[in-house]
Amino acid sequence: MTNPFRHKIMRRHFDAAVQMYRSKHRDMFTPQGVRRSPAGNSFASYFWRGYDDLFIDYNKWDRASRRMLAYAFYRAGNACRLERLAGAARS
Repeated sequence: MTNPFRHKIMRRHFDAAVQMYRSKHRDMFTPQGVRRSPAGNSFASYFWRGYDDLFIDYNKWDRASRRMLAYAFYRAGNACRLERLAGAARS
C-alpha cells in the first residue's frame, strides 16, 4: 500500500493507522475482534469513515482539512478498504 502523503507527520500517522488496523489494535477492535464503535476515539472514527467510504468525493475536504491528522486516518481507512477489496478480487 502506497502512502499518499509527503509531509512527515501525515506519513507517520497514515502508517500508524494502517498498522493499527493490521494488528487489530484495541483502539480499532474489541477483544472479540469486532470493529470498535467510533464513539470516544475520533481518529478511529475517521478511520472507519474512510473504510466505509462515507465521504466519497475527496473534494469535500478543503485544503485546510486535508492537513489535519484526522484526514490521514480517513485516507488510511479508505486505503485499507481498497486493499481488502483488491485481495478479495484476486481470490
